[in-house]
Amino acid sequence: DASVPLEGEENPTHTYNQTGIFTVTLTVEYPYGCSYEYTDTIEVTDGYGLVLPNTFTPNGDGLNDTIRPWYKCMNFIEISIYDTFGSLLYVESSTDEIYGWDGTINGEQAENGNYIIVVRAITLFGEEIEINGPVALIR
Repeated sequence: DASVPLEGEENPTHTYNQTGIFTVTLTVEYPYGCSYEYTDTIEVTDGYGLVLPNTFTPNGDGLNDTIRPWYKCMNFIEISIYDTFGSLLYVESSTDEIYGWDGTINGEQAENGNYIIVVRAITLFGEEIEINGPVALIR
């Protein structure tokens, strides 16, 4: 990433300002002219994961019966489901695990169709994230 080499540091560190795959080289030079070089490739990620599914099939077969995001490294997560008119149908929040919407509204099966999922989360680093997208309910 075009960083300035560190010299004379006993425990060198570097902070990356962007995600990506980087080649890192550590060179140790000994007082009598000997040196040792170690190179490795590292991947710098956001430190969290959050993915929205776009379809679910709440038909009781045990596969995709609820809609919920896949996530990791979150201190808090909240999902809200809206119909296409903007009416809030479901909301769930947790500091642990989200179980997801089962495709019912007040105990009755919701119709096949499109809905909107909004996910608000706080990462382990305190960063607030909000993402949304369409969801298709198919029975």
